[in-house]
Amino acid sequence: MTGGIPLSTNFAISIQGWLDLNGGPLVYSASYSRAGNYDALVLISDFSTNTQVNFILPSISSATIIVTIKDALVGCISNSSVFVTLQEQQGQNDASTQQEATTNYASTAISQGTTASLNILADQIALTDQLLLGCTTSTSTPTCNSASDASYSCQPSSTACSGHGTCAILSISPMRYQCHCSQGYFMSDCNMNQTTYDQQLKYRQDLIDLVTQSILSTPTTSTVDLQHFSDLLNLLETLTKDPFLNNNQTLSTTLSTLEYTLDILNNQQLTNDNNTNLTEVTQQVADILSNVLNQINQTDCSMATSFASQTINSTYNILGQLADLSLKNASAGQNTTITTDSFLMYGTVVNSNQLQNLSAAPSDSTPQVTLGTVNNPQNLPSPVLISYTYLKRDMTSCSSVPPTNFTLEIKDATTFQPLTVSVPVTVTYPSSIFKSISCPSSSCAPDTDSSGNTVCSCSDISIFDVKNQLINIYQNSQLKQITLQNLAALFTNPPFKRWSFWVAIGYSLALVITWIVVKTVNKEYCIVLKLRRAILAARRNKQPIHYSWCYKFYIGYIIVHPILNIFVFKDPTIGKGFRALLCYLRVMILLGMSAIFAPVDQTVIFNFKCFDTS
Repeated sequence: MTGGIPLSTNFAISIQGWLDLNGGPLVYSASYSRAGNYDALVLISDFSTNTQVNFILPSISSATIIVTIKDALVGCISNSSVFVTLQEQQGQNDASTQQEATTNYASTAISQGTTASLNILADQIALTDQLLLGCTTSTSTPTCNSASDASYSCQPSSTACSGHGTCAILSISPMRYQCHCSQGYFMSDCNMNQTTYDQQLKYRQDLIDLVTQSILSTPTTSTVDLQHFSDLLNLLETLTKDPFLNNNQTLSTTLSTLEYTLDILNNQQLTNDNNTNLTEVTQQVADILSNVLNQINQTDCSMATSFASQTINSTYNILGQLADLSLKNASAGQNTTITTDSFLMYGTVVNSNQLQNLSAAPSDSTPQVTLGTVNNPQNLPSPVLISYTYLKRDMTSCSSVPPTNFTLEIKDATTFQPLTVSVPVTVTYPSSIFKSISCPSSSCAPDTDSSGNTVCSCSDISIFDVKNQLINIYQNSQLKQITLQNLAALFTNPPFKRWSFWVAIGYSLALVITWIVVKTVNKEYCIVLKLRRAILAARRNKQPIHYSWCYKFYIGYIIVHPILNIFVFKDPTIGKGFRALLCYLRVMILLGMSAIFAPVDQTVIFNFKCFDTS
């Protein structure tokens, strides 16, 4: 009960003496809680007849071990718990030390592949991430100002962004601010330097690679233990939870792993016994996908990079497979709803003759859809699957205004192949959520119902399929601005038709020529030295020295002139080449200042969208 060493001591649970009053069989489950209560439990072993359980504990000072005893027939439950303490270890509150300890334990935990080893590893990763974010690890629900906060926002002040960035406007409607970190600093509040960031990225990528290798080692045609897959996905979800602790490489690996996972799961022959586990696994895949979308929204909310675009394409592909998986072996009348922080997915299976006037309203905060009269019902198989997916954030805008777009597809419920169905669609946008919107297409007629909700009557369902939604995302992203036409505009419009462009080019060439001259034929010439020698020679010969005022003015002028003095005067401390560079910089600064105060040019070549002002 006392003195255990984190990530080392092997604890053993022995469950003895429990009997069911009615003589029925009992099953046992073991968990632990860092907070000392029944919230945020970490599962050690799921319900089984095993009365002996072995496990270790992560880097914590104490834990409450909880055993749940259940009547296998009736479902009655009793709980029993004990409190254990662990030794305080050197470096237990140091993120770097804990990263190393976590990495060392990870390979053993994943190779063991037990529920206890994988879930405790996930909890250890969460503890390490809390240290990285400056949180306390004394409770299961730490409170700290970190990137794991939901707001990801800052307030403009001298101390904002840890002094390593600026708190800039992210969107105007509503007003949102976000830290723009200086080079070499990271996280939502710019409190992590380059060295620490690189170290934690390597740590995270190594762990993700271990999870990926374990999943990829499973043949797609084999029968898998869904509980084991669930434990591995729990690890992956923990590793990708915080968008500021991941990068393109870690998320690319994650997406590839999810695609392979879905290939495996879609090939499984499911029974009623493991349908519950499948529901859990699909939710975990959805949560990981939500983490990926959250990173895109937080770090590239205007879709300015090709990685963001490719990720959205991959995401829609995975969402489609996830919708199919969630309704695998479902019969007419069954439906599923998967909800995450980033999206909501609703699916239902119906007979084709029930499509007319079918409504899909998975949530009060999402667009609600009603199908009209189907034009070709006789050509449709039965049953059919309706898949509805709504992204809670507009992936092309930095605004937090709820997006109006969604995807709606009809598939063959047996083969999961998309069906071409000609059917009008009515979309109702709840006025409590969608304050001011326009219909998603010119083929939709706007109206308002008796409750003040905006209603769009669209002529065909096809405008809501995945292809059209991806086109819509591209049209509204900054990537659309990178076209051959815009690139060609650089060669048919300014800057090279403006005098300032050629002044800059001319001065740059002049600087190069001047450097060549002053380093060769003009290297030692100095008019002051020449005059001094002439004066000394006249004094030795006792000859009078007389210079006209015009000559004196000429000498004074060329000495102070910023360009001529480079060639006629040799300074023992500042060389001719360096003075030429200073003159060049002065001219460039003058051109830059003139550009700042010059009238704004009315010709816009690139019209990148900074905010959503709708």
